[in-house]
Amino acid sequence: MYIAIRRYKTDPKLVPQALKRIEEDFMPVLKMAPGFVAYYALQEGPDRIATIGVFVDKEAAEKSVASAANLVKMSLSALLPNPPEIFVGPVACEARA
Repeated sequence: MYIAIRRYKTDPKLVPQALKRIEEDFMPVLKMAPGFVAYYALQEGPDRIATIGVFVDKEAAEKSVASAANLVKMSLSALLPNPPEIFVGPVACEARA
């Protein structure tokens, strides 16, 4: 499995609206993508959003990064104007309930 993490910094007033748009616009598309396992978005601080995507392989993770970049460019650039930090890599350790 692979994980893709994106960290965004934005105006604190825009965080709730950005999270809502991620949930409504991006997550439904992502759920249909081949290789998708799970996706999480969180408010990391007053002015930060982090997203974590879990995918079956590297190709699916990299496609999700491209999809996210496209979504931000097309419809979220006013809410997330700064380029994100992006981390993609294989799962090294795992624990489940």
